[in-house]
Amino acid sequence: MGSAMKPSEFNDLVIVFRSVFAGSITSAGRTIKHNQLVGGVEGSPHIFDLAVDITFDDPVRNNTDIGHLQPIDWVNEDMSLLSQVKREQRS
Repeated sequence: MGSAMKPSEFNDLVIVFRSVFAGSITSAGRTIKHNQLVGGVEGSPHIFDLAVDITFDDPVRNNTDIGHLQPIDWVNEDMSLLSQVKREQRS
């Protein structure tokens, strides 16, 4: 199994996706507090800069007006990083 995607790699792919499908980002990286306020799940990839929500200029062409992108293999099995982020935000 390959290594996990880095936020910079994800961002590069999002730029290509947005240009191909004419989309605008409505939500991307989030703090834990903001993620909770918008109803995001604990351990959301948004917290790690590995998710974006997009609205499309042409919903008919894209078969939807909104979308969510994240790495296909996103699994947050190791919550230790999330716990570390939470501790740092409380400090």
